[in-house]
This record gives sequence, structure tokens and C-alpha cells, in this order.
Amino acid sequence: MAIQTKVAREGSAIEVRMVATGLTEDAAFTLERERIRFWRDAKIDLANITDGGEGNSGTERSPEYRLKVSIANKGKKRSDKTKEKMSKSFKGRVVSKITKEKLSKINKGRPAAFKGRKHSDETKRVLSEIAKKRGAPRFTKEQQEKASAWHRGRKRSPETCAKISAKAKGRPSAQKGKPSPLKGIKKSAEFCAKQSELAKLRWEKRRMECEV
Repeated sequence: MAIQTKVAREGSAIEVRMVATGLTEDAAFTLERERIRFWRDAKIDLANITDGGEGNSGTERSPEYRLKVSIANKGKKRSDKTKEKMSKSFKGRVVSKITKEKLSKINKGRPAAFKGRKHSDETKRVLSEIAKKRGAPRFTKEQQEKASAWHRGRKRSPETCAKISAKAKGRPSAQKGKPSPLKGIKKSAEFCAKQSELAKLRWEKRRMECEV
């Protein structure tokens, strides 16, 4: 993958040829070894480090191994140059429909990585400081319209509404004890008229739904 990214960054492309399909894993590994040996005998400079065929499909890392990797990577910071390279390698990349379906199948039924865990007070403080520096996201009019169109006309099922209600019960309001951010702000007559018109349309829509 690193070689493909490097080649793409330099403005070149990699040609992919299908040698064989419908093989078992063992047969595929055997063919891989044969192809690597063929091209090496032809004095072609390959990117392969090994003779091929070892494979890593189905490999599962133990919790101890994962913990070891996690500890090794903690505190590591990527340089601005590395971040820029990573950003360039991901820009313009489009995930195919087949890949999306595969990822969907893999992740179905898998619990969320953060489920049951909570951020420490220190982590919350750091995240808060980062968010303050970043500021609120600013969307273009096109992005706002796209988001609005996606939500328009959508209805939550009774089950979803019940779940949201049960989750929110007993939870203190995020604004409890804080001054209203709208306090002291005067709304223009045009804004008030627009809000009134929207409210009328919503109530009219509800009334028509009840009559059906």
C-alpha cells in the first residue's frame, strides 16, 4: 500500500492484471511464489521482500500483542511533514461500493470500540481545549443545503423515539445552570416572521397527518 501511495503521489499509476481467479488460499500462495520466482529469474527488480506465499489472512492478534503495540505508540507525535504526506495520500481517494459492502459486513454486530468506556476528566479537558482552538465548523451554503435536504422529510420510528426518550430520562440538561446564549440578543422582525411562518407550516402538516 505504501508503494502504491508513493507511485500515485509521483503522478504514475499501477497496472493490475488478474492472473487467476477462483483459487483456494493454498493454491493462491503457490501461484504467488511461482510468479515471484519467474520475475526474479527474469532479472526484474521487485518490491517483494520475501519469496511470497506466507500470507497473513485470518491472523488474529492476541490482547497482549495489541496492548504491546498500544503502549509502544502512546505519546508518539507525527511531524507536520508526515501529516501533510498522509493528507495528500488520502485526498481524492474514493471507496468503491464493493469495499463499502465488505466493511459493512465485517462491522455488523461488532460492538462500538468505545462502548462502556468513559473519557477521564483530563481527556475531557484536553478535548475541550482542542475544540475551542478549532472553533465551530463553518459550512458552505451548498453543504448546508445538502444536509438540510438529507434530513428533510425523514421520520424516526416509534422504536427510535422510545430509545432516545429512555436514554435522555434523568440526564441533566447541558445548559443547566448556564446563562442562555441567546440572552440579550434581539431578533429582527424579518427573522421572527420567518420563524412564525415555519411554525404555521409545521402545525398545518401535523394537522393534515392527523386527519389522514
